[in-house]
Amino acid sequence: MSKEKKIRMLFCINDRGEGRRSCDASGANELRKYAKEKAEAYPNLKIEKSDCLGHCKHGPVVQILPEKALYRCVDTADVDRLFFQRIDKGEAATALLIERHKKHDKK
Repeated sequence: MSKEKKIRMLFCINDRGEGRRSCDASGANELRKYAKEKAEAYPNLKIEKSDCLGHCKHGPVVQILPEKALYRCVDTADVDRLFFQRIDKGEAATALLIERHKKHDKK
């Protein structure tokens, strides 16, 4: 990872309640904690909580800034893949990407 470029990884931790699918109910906060531990080795990477990112049916959802890409990370293997492909290699983790034009598909 470039020392000059700051990267933010936002984990949606929204809970929609009433048994409805949401990122928090799908384990996003635990994945955020896992990513935060991994991020200690990356001085220019910040792991943060986020409110709803508008893709509840894909949750847990992670947004990488500054490019605003959205990724679906359902387990620690997905977080590892995101770190390896996006953070280490600087490439999109295409297998985890969520299409941007399907915004706000809360089902």
